[in-house]
Amino acid sequence: MKTLLFSLALVGLTAVPAQACRIFRPAEHRIEALRAHEHYSGAVLVRIESARHTAEPVQDSRAWEAKIRIVRTLDGRVKMDPIIIVGGWGSAACELNPEIAKPGSLWVVYIASNGGGQEHINIALPLERAREADPALPKVR
Repeated sequence: MKTLLFSLALVGLTAVPAQACRIFRPAEHRIEALRAHEHYSGAVLVRIESARHTAEPVQDSRAWEAKIRIVRTLDGRVKMDPIIIVGGWGSAACELNPEIAKPGSLWVVYIASNGGGQEHINIALPLERAREADPALPKVR
């Protein structure tokens, strides 16, 4: 009986991160929904300038942040100059980018506004992943 209770407790403890992400929506669905939303501002191509981990690993997460530089606007009218993208939150956060960004790599950042003109990064994907996920993405070299 003790073994059964221990096993059930262990299963319960290890299942916690997956429970936080109730429905994982692939990048394709997230981009499509964002583009259809009235607060979609646009997409920009960015280069990763530097990246660093911001926390120690916890279960399947290891938070990171990357400083970016905008290369060019791909779609829409983006007013902000985003400085940092983040990732590595793990499965509990329905993470799209668990691996730290590599300096020098190109990413596509999708921007939305809060309705009052304040813009924020909604989705950030490595360029190759964005090409696969977003058929509306202009050809980027």
